[in-house]
Amino acid sequence: MRVGLILAVLALGVAVPVRFQSAATAADTNPPTRRPNIVVFLCDDLGSGDLSCLGSRDIKTPEIDALFARGTRLSRHWAGSAVCAPSRCVLLTGRHPGHAVVRSNREAKPEGQASMPAGTATLASLLRDAGYATGCFGKWGLGAPGSTSEPLACGFERFFGYNCQREAHGYYPQQLWSDRERIAIDNPPVPRGGTVSADPPPTDAAFASFSGTTYSADLIAEQHLAFVRANAARPFFLYVPTTVPHLALQVPDDEPSLAGYRDHFGDEQPYLGGRGYVPCRRPLATYAAMITRLDREVGRIMKLLDELNLADDTIVVFSSDNGATIPGTGGLDTQRLASNGTLRDWKGSPYEGGLRVPTVAVWPGRIAAGRVVDSPTGFEDWLPTLLDLAGLAERIPAGVDGMSLAEVLRGQAEPPKERMLYRELTEGRWQAAVEGAWKAIRRAAGPKKPAEPGPIELYDLAADPSETKNVSGRNPAVAERMRAILDREHVPHPDWPLPFADAAGDPRAPRAAARPPNVVVVFIDDLGYGDIGPYGATKQKTPHLDRMAREGMKLTSFYAAPVCSVSRAQLLTGCYGVRVSVPGVFFPAGKNGLNPAEVTVAERLKTLGYATACFGKWHLGDQPEFLPCRQGFDSYLGIPYSNDMQKTSAETGEKVVPLVRDDRVVELLTHEMQGTIVERCTNEAVAFIRECETKPFLLYVPHTAVHVPLAPGERFRGHSGNGRFGDWVEEVDWSMGRILDTLREEGLDDDTLVIFTSDNGPWAVMGNDGGSAGPLRGAKASTWEGGVRVPTIAWWPGRVPAGSTCDAFAGTIDLLPTFVRLAGGEVNDGPAIDGRDISGLLMGTSHEPAREAHYYFKGTALQAVRDGRWKLAIAPQPSGAAAGSAAVEASVVQPRLYDLQADIGETTDVSTKHPDVVVRLRLLAERMAAELCGPQAPGRRPAGTVAEPRYLYPVVEEPAASTPTKRRMKKPAA
Repeated sequence: MRVGLILAVLALGVAVPVRFQSAATAADTNPPTRRPNIVVFLCDDLGSGDLSCLGSRDIKTPEIDALFARGTRLSRHWAGSAVCAPSRCVLLTGRHPGHAVVRSNREAKPEGQASMPAGTATLASLLRDAGYATGCFGKWGLGAPGSTSEPLACGFERFFGYNCQREAHGYYPQQLWSDRERIAIDNPPVPRGGTVSADPPPTDAAFASFSGTTYSADLIAEQHLAFVRANAARPFFLYVPTTVPHLALQVPDDEPSLAGYRDHFGDEQPYLGGRGYVPCRRPLATYAAMITRLDREVGRIMKLLDELNLADDTIVVFSSDNGATIPGTGGLDTQRLASNGTLRDWKGSPYEGGLRVPTVAVWPGRIAAGRVVDSPTGFEDWLPTLLDLAGLAERIPAGVDGMSLAEVLRGQAEPPKERMLYRELTEGRWQAAVEGAWKAIRRAAGPKKPAEPGPIELYDLAADPSETKNVSGRNPAVAERMRAILDREHVPHPDWPLPFADAAGDPRAPRAAARPPNVVVVFIDDLGYGDIGPYGATKQKTPHLDRMAREGMKLTSFYAAPVCSVSRAQLLTGCYGVRVSVPGVFFPAGKNGLNPAEVTVAERLKTLGYATACFGKWHLGDQPEFLPCRQGFDSYLGIPYSNDMQKTSAETGEKVVPLVRDDRVVELLTHEMQGTIVERCTNEAVAFIRECETKPFLLYVPHTAVHVPLAPGERFRGHSGNGRFGDWVEEVDWSMGRILDTLREEGLDDDTLVIFTSDNGPWAVMGNDGGSAGPLRGAKASTWEGGVRVPTIAWWPGRVPAGSTCDAFAGTIDLLPTFVRLAGGEVNDGPAIDGRDISGLLMGTSHEPAREAHYYFKGTALQAVRDGRWKLAIAPQPSGAAAGSAAVEASVVQPRLYDLQADIGETTDVSTKHPDVVVRLRLLAERMAAELCGPQAPGRRPAGTVAEPRYLYPVVEEPAASTPTKRRMKKPAA
């Protein structure tokens, strides 16, 4: 094999195998001195009868046999599913297939399988967030390259192998994935669908073209060994979803065990191809040699752990993703090998041969050696079990279906005999459940009745482990109880239809849909990261927001935009402002505004039956074509732009701003009169909530506060002890409290998602009239964190975890897709957006960002990009909105890199210490800049434009400094 060049390029080391330390015979209850490493070795299509320790008379597996002797075997362990992708989903998320986000092997073109939703919480992401190094090596199958759930988006810091299951149907590929990079492998093209002629009888040479030079399993093995060596000093999670022994039947000619297996099986009938997978001269010998080669790789991992003195600090789990493959597939006679022992049926089936897999857990001195647990357990149990064993039980997400087996494995508790497990497979159109010794299976009533559930099959696994006798007729009460389990555990999902199960709760009628949630967004103007109590403010009191944070979630990496109009465009369209040609601030009587052709969140929710209202500052164009009621809102009251954009009224001679109801000016507000605006908008919001008794609603409250000029209400003036700014913050807090109280009074609190946030950072140049960015650098109008990272609270009793904090990045662009998805809609049927659904973050089921990166735009220029903890600045960044404020230099050629996890204040440039991170983020920035920046950017859509813009009320146009003082009248808009 020619792996040397590839290994050199990848800078790998080579392990020196030594003898593995012997395991203790009984569990030690003393706490570990460090968090344990975790190794999960997941075979592909390995049956319970394929291991010599479990009864194989044909295949030798000494290293795996030793593993089973050193640990606790789970003899009734169900894989996550009977096929690859959904099984892996259950393993990594802890949710069984009736609740899981992937329920079949559905493919994504041109390469990969269906994705999990962005931000899905996985075992890897939870361990990574707890300080573990995380690596995945082998076959992924849970999201195409570049998707929301490729390995690096699911908590793994390192990935090497096949992304796509179909690509993994051969062991001599011409390319594999290293993280997010496709790398070439020195193999000639291997024709997967080829055949060998039977006449004349083929020789070994006829099969030579179906082999190669570099065996992928060997290359992947070197990578995971290198990962262990590189992370020996810290806890690590090594996930090895190997492709072995999944077909095709291929093994290197230099495999030491191959000659012995050829002698053992004798002169086999060759597989000539034509029925899937590549031809193979000696199918049985090749399959057995593949498993023995896999066995040797398991031994290499164990020996390396011993060499590095990590054996006693490492939990090892060995299992398979489903039962052995169907006899005859790819020329393999698994029946002859008894690959599933005495179990009924094969991969893809609801019987035990499809679901029950060989499984052992090892932790020397802590997991009992030589013990067998003969109670139902399953893949959903590994997420809670491994977190519990690692001392991280508090990180187990709410709502997982698995249970922690930690005490069982330690020998401190008896296994639950009456445990319930559930499985379903949309592509197989079946359900299965086990409760104690009872096993139930249900399918559709027939091929022409896909929506009608068929009869229950019932098996007593204690008396009949091979499932030969359906005893439902003799046990009607048990059959009915199992039917109720099948009905209960299946939650319909639009992406994974299972018609008979979807209708099983009431075959005569479709299931009643739950009412979509109400949505309230309170959007403050120029409120800084450090201006409210939950984020550390002490100069003004915010008791209602403090309570909201205690009852909800504080988002600590939530992003708006540097200035007003851009943030509002982002929130309403789900796009970066530059994409919809809103790069800066709109002014009165300007010719541009948010294009009416853009589809706002209000318009999307209206099509889903929502009532919509906006009360407060609009600032997306003041011409009638751009006002809220032309952009999806049923009603509006507020100031159409910033409260400092006052013009002299031609009627009164006073500086005023207009108060608009729907599309007409109803009052002209002086600065003193602005002191009523927060209360008036709050009253409108309360009345709107009370009017929406039977209809879901979107309530958008973009307050004028706390933008300069400050205008707190009369009863709040002088109340805070922090001047007019603190007074107005406290009035905002009062407004938020009144809205929340109204939701409670109307019994709508459990049905309403509330988001409180700000449009940008504080206007710090205003001194005492501006706010605080807290620990962040910069302020409004900058792309430093202080300019764009804003205080944000999510509240939804019973749905958003109370008292929780989320530091995964998200932002205003993510609200539209989140709201639409929660309302039961889709965002794929409209213009392209940049945001992603963050409902997983809000509900606490995910701890990962929903997007690959966050981009910091100022105007039409891209100034920085964030991926995870890293932020790369590629343009000069002034500190704030002050004229001539000093800028810190940066460029694409000489960027600055900040570790926001360690350095939230962006004080230290670490670009020279992490050149690989710089390269990765620079590539992200260059790709986005090519799409959205520059006059011919292909991803930008036009702004809305009017030919002859006019003021909304008669104004006296102010003369320029160099002209006479004569004032001129300007006509209002029609």
